[in-house]
Amino acid sequence: MYFFTQRMRFSTSSSLLTLALAAAWLCPSQVNAQLCTSKVSCLSSHGQGGCNDPACCVTVCSLDPACCSGDWDGSCVFTAQQYCVGLCGAAVNGSCFTSHTNPSCDDETCCIDVCASDPFCCQSAWDFTCALVAGFACNGTPSVCPGEGNCNATHANGGCNDAACCEGVCSVDPSCCAGPWDVICVSLAADICQGNCQPICPAGSLLEPETCGSRNNEACYSPTGGPPTDLPSDRILCGTLGFLTGSGVGPDIDVFSVNLIDTDGDGLVSVRVRLTSSSKAFAAFLPSSGCASIASSTLSVNSNLCILRESEAICVPAGNYRVVVAVGEFPLVSGIPQCGPESHYNLFIETTQKCVSACGSGNASCYFPRGVPGCSDAICCNAVCAIDPVCCNVAWDGMCVDAAVFACGLGPSANDECTGAFVAAAGLNAVTLERAVTNGSLPASCTNNGSILSYHDVWFKYTAAQSGATIVETCGFAGFDSRLAVYTGTCAKRVLIACNDDGPVCLPLGTSRLQFDAVAGQAYLLQIGTNQGYGGFGEFCIATNAASCAQCPADLNASGFVDAADLSILLNAWGTSSATADIDGDGIVDAPDLTVLLSSFGSCP
Repeated sequence: MYFFTQRMRFSTSSSLLTLALAAAWLCPSQVNAQLCTSKVSCLSSHGQGGCNDPACCVTVCSLDPACCSGDWDGSCVFTAQQYCVGLCGAAVNGSCFTSHTNPSCDDETCCIDVCASDPFCCQSAWDFTCALVAGFACNGTPSVCPGEGNCNATHANGGCNDAACCEGVCSVDPSCCAGPWDVICVSLAADICQGNCQPICPAGSLLEPETCGSRNNEACYSPTGGPPTDLPSDRILCGTLGFLTGSGVGPDIDVFSVNLIDTDGDGLVSVRVRLTSSSKAFAAFLPSSGCASIASSTLSVNSNLCILRESEAICVPAGNYRVVVAVGEFPLVSGIPQCGPESHYNLFIETTQKCVSACGSGNASCYFPRGVPGCSDAICCNAVCAIDPVCCNVAWDGMCVDAAVFACGLGPSANDECTGAFVAAAGLNAVTLERAVTNGSLPASCTNNGSILSYHDVWFKYTAAQSGATIVETCGFAGFDSRLAVYTGTCAKRVLIACNDDGPVCLPLGTSRLQFDAVAGQAYLLQIGTNQGYGGFGEFCIATNAASCAQCPADLNASGFVDAADLSILLNAWGTSSATADIDGDGIVDAPDLTVLLSSFGSCP
């Protein structure tokens, strides 16, 4: 979010007010001030005279008295669109994404949002700053390249009409394709969308020995073959990816051999790949042994329009590697630029010795995800990172945990199968799906996205201590997109009695809540899984009238606030036995529950 303060302003009175006063002076008998206090928008037709903006109403009724004496119909709306300068949403104001001397703009929602942070935009003029704020605060029409509109002019649609320029700008600022093509996008286009750009080759750079149009260093990736070119790290190489007219050869693929040397004795080297290419091209970092597929690269970067792009830095064992540079977008080789300005690229392999092994330190389990790399079991950690270096370089996420289950020989958890269900009790219970490998299924009526799989599902058994409405939920307690189901019977012959995919009032989104009528002494089987292909962990709650997990009981939707949304839930359940809204647990949603909720309005403790 961008905030603009301390702006120096010099303004005159609103054009809308001036026009309205002039109209009232010329035709005072035709303006009914009483009707110009209507609560209905001037920009929508309705079956009564007048509208909700007095100045606009006076203006329109001065031009067309029927708009105040009869219905405010489509003709009145059209007149308002053409004459109500300064009214948020009126077409006469001009685009929200371009500057103009009059106040307000043609998108009502955007106009109101911008003016809420900067009233000047609706009081005096919609200047450059207002248009800039609109570019960040307002939604346009998302697009893929090429889009509509000139790349060198602002417009409400995402993208622009030059495909290469559009892709280049959106690679630097994705919001230019996700929302309006604003002044920032225009500025970027002016900088990077130059025809036939060519990366600057700095003094002291290495020159690729293969001349443009030749094919002699394409080891593994082309029938022409040839050994890879040796490339020292930390030196810029200037190369080409092109063909000579009439040569009849396929795409150029350059392959380089890089030797990473460990100088601090830890056996690791941090490496990053930088690429600047005039045409669309990519660089991929690969093992040197065998002919590893380009798609198997764990480090890659795309470039186009002479934009410098760099990969993340990862730590790898010292030794020999290959770097593949090719036209197209990783991992697909496509397109063949002609030898000339558009065929050039600069490649730089940056190395440092700033590597500390993420394996074996601390007490972080290899079976729980987190936002930092590595885990405490060095043997398991190294085995996983050999498969997926991201786990030791970026974060030990759910994919790393899944890999650990298989690579480290621990096997699935006991409650991965229904027959090994853990005992659960009323209140909060811990749950982890990280070592679960069985993917159960649910009836289609239990799911929201079409898939009936309940990935990485685990099982619990709950014996009801009392009869009555009972809630099972991950809502507010688990950090994964959950699916819940409750059964009676045995594992071999179980009967579904309740299920839920996404609870309608659950936060975080994707967590779940179900309710069923329990019978005291009855055993129930509870299945907890996810609709994603990796695990998760957290807690789930079994809540009865006698036991609630809510730390803020009036926060019915677990949003962290007691507010109008909770009040709506309570009122919709009024007079029922809904365990969700029965705050005091007396078996009915009534006045005492309302009293508790109203007294708790605000942030939860």
